Amino acid sequence: MWPRWACVLAVALAERVHLAEQVGLLEEHLPELKSCEDLSGDYQVPKEGLELETCTVGKAVVQVHLLGPLTVRGNVTVLGNITFLGSGDSKSMSFQQACVTIGGTLSVSGSMVIENCWNNGADRAHGGCLNASDLVLEEGLLRLDTCKTAGLGGGASIGTLLQRGW
Repeated sequence: MWPRWACVLAVALAERVHLAEQVGLLEEHLPELKSCEDLSGDYQVPKEGLELETCTVGKAVVQVHLLGPLTVRGNVTVLGNITFLGSGDSKSMSFQQACVTIGGTLSVSGSMVIENCWNNGADRAHGGCLNASDLVLEEGLLRLDTCKTAGLGGGASIGTLLQRGW
């Protein structure tokens, strides 16, 4: 059994580490997401954000930590499972756009989760977690959790929605 002072110290240190993570003093050292080819495991998008042309997530499990926003100019296809984790739980950790912005069609037949995003764009940008031109759900799952925006569509801003196979 640990002495009482050791237990108190352990709790205090754990709280300090948690607070340091919240304000970005501790960053995970994960590989940077550079493309969507052969994705599997954990990645991070750098603070300056990332732009890709198109993206296909194969039959893998992927987790992406968003230190900056992800923009895909073309289409995105999700066949596997991908989770995007934002750090936007306060105004100082928000982005000036949605966490994930897709200029083309987002097709989900696997699972896509986006959580903890705050779009604080000055131009009243739409969608806290997701902004996509079109969304096609093909027996897939799209979950948005803890999303905020300065504009409309706290969770998402979608042009058109099509559901297939339900």
